[in-house]
Amino acid sequence: SEKYPGAGTLALSGALAAFPGYVQYMQSLQNGANSACEKFPSVVPINDTDLAAQLQVASSLARPVAFLFGPGQTEFSKLAIEFIQTWQGPIVLDAGTLRNKEILRLFPYPHSAALSAPRIMTPHRAEFEALWDHFSGFRSNSARSSDLNLLERARLAATSLNAIIVLKGANTVIATPTGEVFVHAGANPLLATAGTGDILSGYLTGLLARGITAVTAIKAAVVVHAQAAREFRTSIDEASALRTDHVNELCFASTLAQRIQHITLRLHQARPNHI
Repeated sequence: SEKYPGAGTLALSGALAAFPGYVQYMQSLQNGANSACEKFPSVVPINDTDLAAQLQVASSLARPVAFLFGPGQTEFSKLAIEFIQTWQGPIVLDAGTLRNKEILRLFPYPHSAALSAPRIMTPHRAEFEALWDHFSGFRSNSARSSDLNLLERARLAATSLNAIIVLKGANTVIATPTGEVFVHAGANPLLATAGTGDILSGYLTGLLARGITAVTAIKAAVVVHAQAAREFRTSIDEASALRTDHVNELCFASTLAQRIQHITLRLHQARPNHI
């Protein structure tokens, strides 16, 4: 969108860092799509009207396929919403999707599809609070929901919506529809920089497209994302790293994606069957 022109490009950089075999990019603004594809020549642009055909083609492919919706998006077509509802494979929902009432009406997601076609929501804390308020039914499961800590709330959200919740923060919480909860406490303040969440959601989608199961892909994405930020932080002066002007945010985000790619390559060379 015009409001967030760089978010889709950052998500693309994250997806490519996972070394998926094939990446397509859809954006309503044609000039934005061209700009992103010029930066990443291997990426194939598509438009919104291609979604129905894409669903048919993707369903016939033998290789794994995953989709990401949300970074930089403020509006979603009827075709996009139907695609999110019907696609029988993993979809990551980030940013704009978590505030779209038509998309949120798709939840709770059908139990029969939750394992084979997981829907993965990746909110930061403010987005999670908005989800919590939107789905007041969460609180019907507890007489005193105000007593629930963040881990319990994430678990309740995941089991209520039948979706995987990746609650980003200093301690990232992963909650599954079956009630499992995992916590990663390895983040640092750099991951509060604008754009880093787009890279994480893109990287996660790239791992899913390689056929890695949802929870394993999420754990790997969160750990590698945090490790890349740690490596960046040790390589530069902390004071300059924490400047928040727009140019430095984009520079850091771009460097973060490159470090994620390097870490992924190192891991793949050390343990080729794991990531």
